[in-house]
Amino acid sequence: MEVPSTTREWENIQRSFDVKWNFPSCCGALDGKHVAIKRPPGSSSEFFNYKGGYSIILLALVDADYSFLYIDVGSNGRANDSSVYRLSSLKRAMDSNQLNWPNDYVIVADDAFPLSINVMKPYSKRNLTLEERLFNYRLSRARRVVENAFGILASRFRIFEKSIDLNLPTVDLIVQCTCILHNWFRTTSSTTYLEKGSVDFEDTETGVIHPGRWRSTPTSLPSLTVDRSTNPSSKSASDKRDKLATYFIGPGSVPWQKQSIGFE
Repeated sequence: MEVPSTTREWENIQRSFDVKWNFPSCCGALDGKHVAIKRPPGSSSEFFNYKGGYSIILLALVDADYSFLYIDVGSNGRANDSSVYRLSSLKRAMDSNQLNWPNDYVIVADDAFPLSINVMKPYSKRNLTLEERLFNYRLSRARRVVENAFGILASRFRIFEKSIDLNLPTVDLIVQCTCILHNWFRTTSSTTYLEKGSVDFEDTETGVIHPGRWRSTPTSLPSLTVDRSTNPSSKSASDKRDKLATYFIGPGSVPWQKQSIGFE
């Protein structure tokens, strides 16, 4: 799997997020999931997760069309989203400006990740203003692509139906291969692999979200835990989120957004 290497490729991804999910400057949606494994021989509690089983973690950045742009596989199941991201090659490449990102890019993530100048997460305080509620809705709408990518992956590949009983390097390789095959099927067999109704669909006239069929399958990849000790965000990161929130309620608003949050 090759991460986009040119600014033009990232700009195309940004345009797709803007057109399909109404989130400008977005280069991807980020999330992490547990992949269940049998207890590795000789391990103690490092792979033991909050669900009471053993797992490795799959961290992924997904584009606007449910394809994986970047994956990090193999962190132990005790970790949380923010710590896996903090130690990932993705963050190192972002910090050192090695990926040719466009200017002022962002990626969207859930509350488990730390807010930064290039990682946007929801407002999490109580008594949200209308502007903050609309931002959370718009971010959640864009971030739904990564939830659906994980859901389709788990429902299509039966290896995820039970704990994988293989050595860790082999497990890592299998998970990597399923992500590559997912992308390949998305490109070559999109109408059969990702058929109508298989992913979440939002009726923009009513604001109703119709869940994709993958949500009704017994197989799913559990979410990671939130790191409550995450360092507070910088003022520049908070200001950037506020600027986007102001844009979403002003010139970047969409007709159905207030109805979708129950305001109208």
